[in-house]
Amino acid sequence: VCEVTGASYEQTSTEMRIEVALPDNVEARDVNVAVAGGAWSVNAGAWSLGGALMGAVRADTAWLVDDGVLYLTLTKRAGGTWWPGLTA
Repeated sequence: VCEVTGASYEQTSTEMRIEVALPDNVEARDVNVAVAGGAWSVNAGAWSLGGALMGAVRADTAWLVDDGVLYLTLTKRAGGTWWPGLTA
């Protein structure tokens, strides 16, 4: 769990997989995910979460909302690397 954002994450040498519990009554259509270079953000109305990442990621991000949880997969630009955490 990331101490800064509270998001759960796991990683491989090429990806970061993030899980975020969304506030009650937030549906997929309410969620806006933005990923640019070395930062990520999730917004749903007045609620938001995100920050600077430990490294750069590609813009082709996959995400989905299932049962109140956002699942986000980020592809690291420098494959074969392990980050010490999620956020810088």
